Amino acid sequence: MTRPTILLADDHTIVLEGLAGLLRTEFSLVGAVPDGDRLLAEAQRLRPDVIVTDMTMPGLSGIEVLRRIKADEYLRSTPVVMLTSSREDQDVAATYELGVNSYIVKPVEFEDFVEAVSKLGLYWLVLNQPPG
Repeated sequence: MTRPTILLADDHTIVLEGLAGLLRTEFSLVGAVPDGDRLLAEAQRLRPDVIVTDMTMPGLSGIEVLRRIKADEYLRSTPVVMLTSSREDQDVAATYELGVNSYIVKPVEFEDFVEAVSKLGLYWLVLNQPPG
């Protein structure tokens, strides 16, 4: 059985490497990129099972990447998780209006962050049943 694939994007190297390390133990990590332009290009090329992205990144923002993914006939059913530090109501609302599947605020404490990422991977890549 093939392991579910995940594509990550965050402009903070420490966060990106930490996420990649945590998720790599359970899932096939197909990419970890530092900006929205590369995220969109890799998503179109690799067609991962789930995409986890930060909202604020160089190049295309997470919101613009989300808009383009949900407009792409081949990617629109791919779950997109916004993992960001923003707690702003307008950011949450904007992403859900564009079709984000989940909005998670990055915990400040490392242990909380590890737990959140583990649960994120378990839900989206093991428990969730995507469309055929």
